[in-house]
Formats: sequence, structure tokens, C-alpha cells
Amino acid sequence: MNAASHVVSSCRAPTPAPIARGLDIVLAMESRRFGPSLASRSEPLPSGGSGPADLVIDLTGTAARRGTPVLTLEFCGHSTFPAGVAEILASGRLPELAVRLD
Repeated sequence: MNAASHVVSSCRAPTPAPIARGLDIVLAMESRRFGPSLASRSEPLPSGGSGPADLVIDLTGTAARRGTPVLTLEFCGHSTFPAGVAEILASGRLPELAVRLD
């Protein structure tokens, strides 16, 4: 996105550390077996920015509404990955990922 002249920055959401590390464990096993992939962890982007954001991409489901458009993810109708996985396992449904713009 930087190459397309977009200003990109990131910040860490003020959320408690996750209790369940299931996804981290699965990704670590896959990485050992198959090597790095697009799902592998990467270094975080530098924090901060040069002004107000034009768009917030909220991967935690906790972004405060500040008059800026926010993209959020839903996993089988739930705002968190663990709740979505629980829904998949309980219902037998296929995984469903939705992106919402408020």
C-alpha cells in the first residue's frame, strides 16, 4: 500500500492477552511442517501515523467508533475467532468469514 502512495500505520488495540492460543499452535505446527506461509507471523508495522485515519481495519472487534469508517471481521456471525470456531464445531456449519463496513 505504501507503494501506491497510501499512508499505512498500525497500533495495538488495548485488549487483554488472549487466553486461548489455539491458532498460534496450529500456525506453529504448519510452519514447522511446511515452512513460512502467508499465514505466518510477521513483524508489526511501525506504530503511529501522520494524522487521522481515513479507514480503520479492526481485527480485534474492539475499535472505538470515532467517526472513521471501520472494517470488521465476523467468523460465522461472531466478532471473535474463538467464538466463530466454537460455532462451527457446535453447528457443523462450514466456515463463513464476513467483512463488514460500519
